Amino acid sequence: MPVLAMDADPQLSLYKDRLDDLQVNPEASPSWLIKPIRVDENATAVIEKIKAVPGVVLIDCPGNIDNNYLQLLFKAADVVVMPFRYDRKNVRETATFCGIFKMVNNKAQIVFVPNMVKSICEKRGELVDARNMAYDAFGKLGFITARIMERVELECCNTLSLNYKQRFEVKYAFEKILQFIKKQ
Repeated sequence: MPVLAMDADPQLSLYKDRLDDLQVNPEASPSWLIKPIRVDENATAVIEKIKAVPGVVLIDCPGNIDNNYLQLLFKAADVVVMPFRYDRKNVRETATFCGIFKMVNNKAQIVFVPNMVKSICEKRGELVDARNMAYDAFGKLGFITARIMERVELECCNTLSLNYKQRFEVKYAFEKILQFIKKQ
């Protein structure tokens, strides 16, 4: 399936990561493009152009609504992928953001991805409490995928490809995300 990723985050981290990866590996031919996008007074026209793109368009957005034009982008979304970590603060802030998002777009499917989950933690009780808090809060707002564990293999990812171990680590979460995207 054709994929276009767009970076709407003001820091353009995803886009800059791709440029860095291509500089290290200039012969690479990525199977998907990453383009920067400015979310400004032209947002409505940009959204119409995005809707005409064949395949799937993934847009990396900041996790806030500081930019009023982001609301237009959020309103046009079909599926939202929301990574989060199992800690009380992150779960609370993600739930707050999703509550605001649902006021802007109550039709979009939200897929929550537990990310960077530690397999060993000194504060195991706090981790379990945060996980339960996440399932209580997010279960009402959308679907929670399989966890993506904190692994050394995932620290060295790039935007061009994943190796076998990296693919395995994200496989079950990504399969669920893909199911939601294909439904749209």
